[in-house]
Formats: sequence, structure tokens, C-alpha cells
Amino acid sequence: MSDMISVAAAYRRHGYSADQRELRRQAATAWSGWRVYVAGFEPDLVDGATELKVFASRFPSEGGNDLGLTFLIGRGNSERLDALTRAVGLERLDHPRQLEGRYFSVRDGGRTAADFAPLDRAISQ
Repeated sequence: MSDMISVAAAYRRHGYSADQRELRRQAATAWSGWRVYVAGFEPDLVDGATELKVFASRFPSEGGNDLGLTFLIGRGNSERLDALTRAVGLERLDHPRQLEGRYFSVRDGGRTAADFAPLDRAISQ
């Protein structure tokens, strides 16, 4: 019981109400549509790995922030990148520019492979 009280106190200190937590939960499970406007490789000089950076804008345009996604390349298969590749309709990604101009759906900021889907997922909600 004391653990629950301390968690509730932490939420209050940081300004989280039950309503705000519910809105965040709903946003994490709601699908939204996006269009990739730029994608490219960026070498990571620290450990020699390469990052794929993907930037997308909301579709249909509702304003707000753009979505930035980062995928680590060269350390084995990235399930998240494979999921994004399938979501935009590609069988295989040979170059980042193949992603540009393509549409997809995402939920919860694309944290896991299960958070990517074709655009019709967002439209059909």
C-alpha cells in the first residue's frame, strides 16, 4: 500500500492527473498517419555504427510536431526498421531515399516493431 501512495505522490508532484494519464494512454494506442519527407544515413563516430534517421510529417496535415525516428544499422536486423519498411510497402530497403514520399501509420512514437502499420490503419480508425 505504501508503494501505491508513493507512486501517487510522485504523479502529483510532476503534475500528472488521472485524466492526463488516460489521455497519454489513449494517444499511445491511437494510430496516426505520417508521410516521410526525408531519410538518410548518419555515421555514429563513437562506436562506428550507422544510424538511419527518418523524418515524417503528419498526414493528413494537422499541424503539430514532425516525427523523427532513428534506427541503428549494422548491428544485426532491426525489427523496427523491417516493420517500417513493410508499412510503407517495400519488400526491402536498399537506400534511405526509397522511404521518401511514402506513407505509414504509427502509434506510441514507433517504440517497437508492433507500432508501425500501413497508412490504412490510421485512416480506418
